[in-house]
Amino acid sequence: HYAVTLFGRGLARFAGTNGNADPVLAKKNLLRSIRIEPTFAEAHRVYALLQEAIGDPKAAKAHRDQALSAHPRYFPVIQQNAQIALQSGKKKVALALHQRLISLRPWDRAIRYTLADLLWHDGQGALAAEHFKHLSQGAPKNLRYRRMLAVVHGEDGNQEALLKELEAIHQQVPHDIQTLLDLSATHVALGHA
Repeated sequence: HYAVTLFGRGLARFAGTNGNADPVLAKKNLLRSIRIEPTFAEAHRVYALLQEAIGDPKAAKAHRDQALSAHPRYFPVIQQNAQIALQSGKKKVALALHQRLISLRPWDRAIRYTLADLLWHDGQGALAAEHFKHLSQGAPKNLRYRRMLAVVHGEDGNQEALLKELEAIHQQVPHDIQTLLDLSATHVALGHA
């Protein structure tokens, strides 16, 4: 299919794989590819990246929208939109996009972590805790997940769950001063000391 050939040429020119990037020729080849195959989502996505690189975010968004119009579940574009929303501080948009991303890739820990963090900052501690718990169960030795789950439990006032997480963290890093202090404070709050 000639659209794929043109896409490959455009991508090579954009990335400079032959030693010299040429955004003008990349743009020409990518646009020709899109004209031949208007539903070619990856061509729209790469063209959007090119438009971002040359400073035209409006055109970039239009092409990401066209890619999603043709393929609503096209993960790379949803991910790109989520990244842009995060970078521009649009947390509600980023949250909605990360919810779509996790529905497409429920095994992706990085997406789940970002989703949990966004939920927590949005005041949805219970949902955030579910995602952090899922992460902790999938990677029980990952202290980052456990610490975030402990923070969420602490913020929500769930002292018993907080104690459980802190004890699990303490088993992994028994000499960690912060964990020992947090454990002590939680025991006091629960009336154990």
